[in-house]
Amino acid sequence: MNHIKKFSRLCFAFLILLSVLIESGCDQQQKDKDIKAMISSSAKQEIGFSGVNYTIHNGVVTLSGNCPTQQQKDNVLARIKNTNGVKDVIDQIQIAPVLLGTDYSLKQSVDSVLTQYATVAATVQDSLITLQGTIEKKQLRDLVKSLMDLHPKGVNQHVSAY
Repeated sequence: MNHIKKFSRLCFAFLILLSVLIESGCDQQQKDKDIKAMISSSAKQEIGFSGVNYTIHNGVVTLSGNCPTQQQKDNVLARIKNTNGVKDVIDQIQIAPVLLGTDYSLKQSVDSVLTQYATVAATVQDSLITLQGTIEKKQLRDLVKSLMDLHPKGVNQHVSAY
């Protein structure tokens, strides 16, 4: 009988621990989406973001793409590091020319869609959207549909779906 009580307590403790872990994972996913939304808002106001892509996972922001000058790169990095909830920044930005053609407004629209997908980034070139990152399989179809509603030439999917 004593073994049954111990086993019941152990099972109960395990269930509590499991629910806490699941809840904290969901909370972090929402925090990552919130961080991405704040960065997207900054990106619309700061021209230095025009060639920069960003993903967020567990509060860590990974930046890639191009900035035309070191000063603009420094401004982007400062803006990201001062964003509430950001734990760390992985900087993969290069100094290189950034063309602001007709793709600029499409990229801003794409970035707005991507606020709901913290682990996905996109590049836009010649009105063609290329996705990178990771996403849940069940979310991928909704993401592609939302992007196609922006009327690009197409959407290339280079994402890992899980």
